[in-house]
Amino acid sequence: MPSSAALAPLGDGNPQGNQPTFSKNNSAIEEITSALPPSSRRPADMKKVFVIDELYPELHDLSEEYVDRLGNKSSPWRDYFLNGRTTEYIELMQQELRIVGEKYETIRKTFQRHKIFEDIYRMDNEIALRLNAVGSAVGAVKLRSDKLSNSFDEKSIELVEGDVKAMHSAIGSLRTYLSRDCMGDLITMRRDEMSRPN
Repeated sequence: MPSSAALAPLGDGNPQGNQPTFSKNNSAIEEITSALPPSSRRPADMKKVFVIDELYPELHDLSEEYVDRLGNKSSPWRDYFLNGRTTEYIELMQQELRIVGEKYETIRKTFQRHKIFEDIYRMDNEIALRLNAVGSAVGAVKLRSDKLSNSFDEKSIELVEGDVKAMHSAIGSLRTYLSRDCMGDLITMRRDEMSRPN
């Protein structure tokens, strides 16, 4: 996991349009699953339910607080670039990405402890791939800026705009995967388990 990358704004390239809204509170999951009829299949795997309940709030924080903050801080990039503060912006992004990475490393430990649940464990690799993509995108912005001596005006800023948009898109992809796919899948898994007889 890259320590030199940074996350992008939720505005540019972050498709949040019709994403479902999930609550950090596990009671949201419990409300969804409690009214489901029991199934005649195998008994509920309560250990898996406990793992889901451990992961859900952590992934919520990662998405809604850490990645959100990275996205928000990356938003005013034009102001930084046009005011001679390009290096400051890149360093800010790298620092914010390190913070996100450190938070994710604590979550990875939970994934690693529960490899037996393959449908949960696969999320670890998918999150890491998207986080690495953000790091690579930040690196591309830095490389382009260095080549242009970190000095920009309204015309030359167009030369780096594509790299910045790619960075924002990578952040958006990470944010969407966490909030829609990971958290949504965990709710579905919990629902499936709780529909089984205890």
